[in-house]
Amino acid sequence: MRFCVSLRYSSIDDCITSIERLDADLVEHRIDFLECTKGIEEVYSSTHVPVIATNRPIREGGHFAGSERNRISLLRAAISSGASFVDIEYESPMWSRSSIIDYAHDAGCGVILSKHYFEGTPPFEYLKGTMEDMISLAPDIIKIVTFAKRIDDGHRILRLYSYNQKHKCDLIAFSMGFLGTYTRILSTLFGAPFAYVATNSGNETAPGQLSLPEMKEIMEVFNT
Repeated sequence: MRFCVSLRYSSIDDCITSIERLDADLVEHRIDFLECTKGIEEVYSSTHVPVIATNRPIREGGHFAGSERNRISLLRAAISSGASFVDIEYESPMWSRSSIIDYAHDAGCGVILSKHYFEGTPPFEYLKGTMEDMISLAPDIIKIVTFAKRIDDGHRILRLYSYNQKHKCDLIAFSMGFLGTYTRILSTLFGAPFAYVATNSGNETAPGQLSLPEMKEIMEVFNT
C-alpha cells in the first residue's frame, strides 16, 4: 500500500521540514494553505520524495483566494521545479485545465484530474458519465471524491472500481466525511494507486481523512 501525506502548513520551511521527517511514499503539497508563496520552488527541488502540487481554490473547497491566472502560475512553477504530479480540478476553466495538462506532460510531470462533490454522492450513472468525460482528457490519474451522508453512499463510489475494469485507468475514488472513512481504506484494496492521509490527527485536509499512523496500523491488520 502506498500513502500520500497531505501537507497543510502555512510556511514553506515547515513543509520542507515535514517532508524530510515523514516516512511517506508521496507527499501532497497544498499550496493554498501557504501564507506566502515566495520560494515555493524549494519544496519541490529539495527532496527526492515524489511531491504532488495542489492549489485548491475556494470554489473547490480549498483556500486559494487569488486570481485563476495566479493559481495556475504557481502550479506551473511547481511543475518546473520538479513536482512529480500536479492536481488540476475537472471543473477548472477550460483554458487553465488544458494549459496545465499540456504543460505538465511536456515537463514529464504526471497529471491528477480531480472532481469533488462536497454536498453528497450523485447517482452511479452520473458518476460513470463524469469518469468517462475525465478519461477523455487523458490525465495520468483520475480522482473522484464524494461526500457520504449515508453508508451506502460509500458503496456507490466504490462501484467505480468495478466499472474501471473496462478502462483500466489509474483511479482514486472515495468518500469524504465520517461515514465515508471506510472507503479511504478499501480504495487501496480495490486498486487505487495510493491513499491520501494526514500527517497526524488534527491536521486533516478533508473530513474523514485518517492520519498516516492510523492508516499504517489499519493496513497491518489487513496484512496479518
